[in-house]
Amino acid sequence: MGSVRELVLKVRGRAEELLSRRAGPETGAWIEGRGWDEEAFAERRLPTRADLDPVAGPFPVFLRRHCGHVAVANTEALRRAGLWPAAHEVPGGVVDLDDEGRPTGVLREAAAALVDRVIPPPARETVRGWIARAAREAARAGVTAVHPNDGGGLGPEALGLVFDLYRELRDEGELPLRVHWDFPGELLEEAIARGFRTGFGDLRFCVGAAKFFTDGSLGGHTAALFEPYSDRPETRGVLLWEDDDLAARLARALTAGFAVCLHAIGDRAAAQAVSCVERAQAEAARRALAAGPAVPLHPAVSRPRLIHCQVMRSEEWPRMARAGIVADVQPRFLASDIPIVERRIGLARARTAYAWKSIARAGVALAFGSDCPVEPIRPLDGVHAAVNRQTMDGEPPGGWQPEERLSVARAIACYTRGGAYAAGVERERGTLAPGFLADLVVLDEDPFAVPPSELRHIRPLATLVGGRASWRDPEAPWDLPG
Repeated sequence: MGSVRELVLKVRGRAEELLSRRAGPETGAWIEGRGWDEEAFAERRLPTRADLDPVAGPFPVFLRRHCGHVAVANTEALRRAGLWPAAHEVPGGVVDLDDEGRPTGVLREAAAALVDRVIPPPARETVRGWIARAAREAARAGVTAVHPNDGGGLGPEALGLVFDLYRELRDEGELPLRVHWDFPGELLEEAIARGFRTGFGDLRFCVGAAKFFTDGSLGGHTAALFEPYSDRPETRGVLLWEDDDLAARLARALTAGFAVCLHAIGDRAAAQAVSCVERAQAEAARRALAAGPAVPLHPAVSRPRLIHCQVMRSEEWPRMARAGIVADVQPRFLASDIPIVERRIGLARARTAYAWKSIARAGVALAFGSDCPVEPIRPLDGVHAAVNRQTMDGEPPGGWQPEERLSVARAIACYTRGGAYAAGVERERGTLAPGFLADLVVLDEDPFAVPPSELRHIRPLATLVGGRASWRDPEAPWDLPG
């Protein structure tokens, strides 16, 4: 989407479609979407309610930025969320205001969640269709296992709903890959009440970690930084938790037998996350000692994951190593962020940003993933970004901060052995060896033989899970066990 005007035309088209089907607002119809990016707009600005109101008709409109951490709403959606005509303070969130002190429609972090809460939840079959389609697309991309974060925004029955849908798809043979379900941290108490623990399930689908968000995104200026943004000096981003509250929630999860993972993109959020994990581990150990012998914990419980590790101070890296924190990194972010990162944080902070080789040298275990749908799911795109440190168009020549480039072997290992280690299953998958599960992908070219610039062009021909094809290219010239 190349302009605010194009976005507006899409909203107009959707409103006209709904009206033609007599799906008025009294039926609960909303206009929703995701994927816009002001950095790609010709106007180079955020859309506002003033853009949306003239074309939305009677419908509330809610459109999330591609990162998911910023959204724009029209006046009707703001009204339903209690943010119009005057906005109130939102802990952990920001409501952008115009010169007259009225909401512009741009909502950041917890402010956007206020609109999410008043949108009617989707039907059960709709959610099932989303999960099934996403699983098929992941298999088509050459992915054999995922850590999805499903359940947010689906209403009070979200945990049971998503758990049951995954099991249904598994039982009906429609889950073409392995799933370690990272459920939203706000559902922790329900997970405990249901008797869940990390590893609860089987080899095809099991409960993974409780996931907590500590800040937002760099692109949306909501990643929490120690110092102000270079291109928006009035803000340091948004920190979503108080230290004591986050440490207590993490300790509760660890004590109950859950692994934890924390989204942290800014240096202030990363520092908070590491400190709170340290505190939570100490408290969980104290409680375990007081309680006496207990059921053995899944290996992943002792491997907290810090997700993204984008803007960090180097002093956090040895602390991560000592605490056993895994750097759960999405290399494709760098390919997208190269055009903006120095503008957002300046040259000094950029020197320790996306510094995966340095993080590994500090003794931190690396695991790679995609963060789809924020970035495309194809692992070879991420391998390209990690090896070349370039955009998908091959810029800049020689790579951005080339001293942090990884070898092809190391990058692929981060997707395979690294991912298995982070999930606590490195003794059964992540390696092609006797005794391991036969989860593998067949590629049309050898990534160790092609020039590094060609890595992004390699495509999968087949994906096998447990030795059986979960997806195959219909034009592939061989037969595979299905």
